[in-house]
Amino acid sequence: KINYQIFKSKFFIKKNGKLATFQRVRCTNEKFELFKHQDSSMQNILSSSDGIIFRNSYDKSIKKNEKVKILRFNLIDENYI
Repeated sequence: KINYQIFKSKFFIKKNGKLATFQRVRCTNEKFELFKHQDSSMQNILSSSDGIIFRNSYDKSIKKNEKVKILRFNLIDENYI
């Protein structure tokens, strides 16, 4: 079981493309924001992020203040993945 937390998007996020993606986020209070650069080689972004969202291919856009399930890194040991 994965224990997601629910956060609201700070900004509009465009529709996902043809690939499923794991996108790094930073959570503050009850809101989250995506990092603009998601390149896996950017260790600085990974170390600055505190959660991740999974988006299926062609997932719809995410509106500002829309609630999204986020896997928080600080709770990862509570999950059975």
